[in-house]
Amino acid sequence: MSDQRPSVWLSLGEIAAQADEVRRTRPKLVLALLAAVILLSPVWMWWLRPPTRARVVILDKTVPHEDWREHEAFAWWLEHRRIRRLDGVAYDPTRDYVGYHPDRSFRDSLTAADVADAALIYLADTYGVYTGDYRNASAGDSATTSLDRSRLIYGGLLPQEMAHIAAAHANGAVVVAEFNSYASPTWGTPTGAAAEAFFGARHAGWVGRWYSNLGSNEETPPWMRDQYERFAHAPWSFSGEGVVLVSETDDRIVVLTGDDLAEGPPVLLERDVVDDPVVRGVHDGTPYWYWFGGLDPLPSSRVLASFRLNVTARGRAQLAAARFPERFAAVVARREGALRVTIAGELADIGGRPPMLPQSRGIDGLRRWWVRRDSPRGDTRYLLWNASIPVWDGVWGEVRR
Repeated sequence: MSDQRPSVWLSLGEIAAQADEVRRTRPKLVLALLAAVILLSPVWMWWLRPPTRARVVILDKTVPHEDWREHEAFAWWLEHRRIRRLDGVAYDPTRDYVGYHPDRSFRDSLTAADVADAALIYLADTYGVYTGDYRNASAGDSATTSLDRSRLIYGGLLPQEMAHIAAAHANGAVVVAEFNSYASPTWGTPTGAAAEAFFGARHAGWVGRWYSNLGSNEETPPWMRDQYERFAHAPWSFSGEGVVLVSETDDRIVVLTGDDLAEGPPVLLERDVVDDPVVRGVHDGTPYWYWFGGLDPLPSSRVLASFRLNVTARGRAQLAAARFPERFAAVVARREGALRVTIAGELADIGGRPPMLPQSRGIDGLRRWWVRRDSPRGDTRYLLWNASIPVWDGVWGEVRR
């Protein structure tokens, strides 16, 4: 008995020591569990939010390659806000749109069935697909789009499509059109005129864009350089970043570089009506780094936000000499009946893949703040979080569900 007693007491002592260790580590385990719950809260908060089922129709005819860049970010936003198809399935940017489908070499047009009971119709782009988009395919570079003008394969807004959109709007659908939805090749046609009357804004006949390197033949299109040389009677000898505005009706063209541009981003998005729901969440002074077009609002519509060229006195003089504005409409709304919005830029084309993890909630403000403090020139994340998503949220707030 005496020989066994020490081992028994030793076992009890070990048990007591282990219990004491548990008591000491329990707060750490609780803190670790609490930290995990907090870190994962954006995900579980998203899953706890009931999905909204609605018919959202995306029209995108500018999909020459399998990147879906003209509408992928918008489809990402639908999932981010947990807006689902009527059958409860998430919207798939590779499948759930009307337009050109490069993975199947298939093209379709908007039908009455597509927009039946639509809550929102989003015209991402109707510029189309051109033969030049595949000019480099023989060299194994099928994802490179030609910068020169070429023959249209498929594109433009069709008369029956505009009729279906108008009918769906009369039935309560909100309609949004981004840059080039009714510009080239639709502009100047009866369908283009119908679209301008419907949206309350006319295409002004000119476009512009920021370029990171004007001297790059891979970035600036040959037709733009040719137009400058005809207008200026001088060779295109620019290099470095700059902004180009070019008329589609004559040879007018302005190239803003160096001393023409003030310090900071060259193109800024600013609100004209700060309390309108569509632009209420937009951050004034958001940099814009891609294509934009001139819009002439009609009396039936209202300019909610504008683009402003951040120019010096020298740049302002150049714009005036070529009859281009320094400030021009970016977001135009018409509110007779359901909301109609025209965007003179590209909010859904962010030039790359959307952010990871759309299944998150409650941290958009943090993301907006972060990209404002850490966003290099040409980075479209600033635009996505501070303009695109706020505009889409504002539009969705006016959808009749």
